[in-house]
Amino acid sequence: MSATQQKSALSQLIRKRRSIRSFAKRDLSPELIVELLQAAEASVLSTDQEPSHRFLLLASPDGKAKAASIVMDAYSEQGLYKWLPNKLNQLMADRIAQIPAFLIAIAKDRGEKERERATVSAVLQSLTLLAWERGIGAVWNTESFMHKPSFKLGVGVQEDERIVTILYLGYCEKVPKTKPRTPAEKKLTYL
Repeated sequence: MSATQQKSALSQLIRKRRSIRSFAKRDLSPELIVELLQAAEASVLSTDQEPSHRFLLLASPDGKAKAASIVMDAYSEQGLYKWLPNKLNQLMADRIAQIPAFLIAIAKDRGEKERERATVSAVLQSLTLLAWERGIGAVWNTESFMHKPSFKLGVGVQEDERIVTILYLGYCEKVPKTKPRTPAEKKLTYL
């Protein structure tokens, strides 16, 4: 493949990737996620750069059930779901547990917060593109529940760490249509 063809293929990949919220009922191999994650990190980190982030993967049935329980505990801590009937809470927990894989990005909470957040975001963006090539979709979750003490404790976040995002991963069941976007040139200011 020529350099021009590679650029074209990458450009198409970037333009076609979508956030996926509807996953097929198909397991995702942890080994595949690790393979994609290693390639994504290699595309972002220099060989002498020691990352101060880590990832937590919940993809087994027990891991996903634990994730659902922790999410529901954090929701109830917010007071938002405390008053819902148990049956509705159970339906929500079951829906959460249906997500094929949760990849939680955790960073050291040190002086270079913005740099580390940018590094983790770049790794995850590369991961989502590599996953898309294999028919795996993703959606980033940055809801407030992930910063609740019960959630952080439940997933083992240390005192000197913070959760950057939770990436939900799975094989695509339905790919949403492209929505109109504001062209980049309308967001660009020249000085």
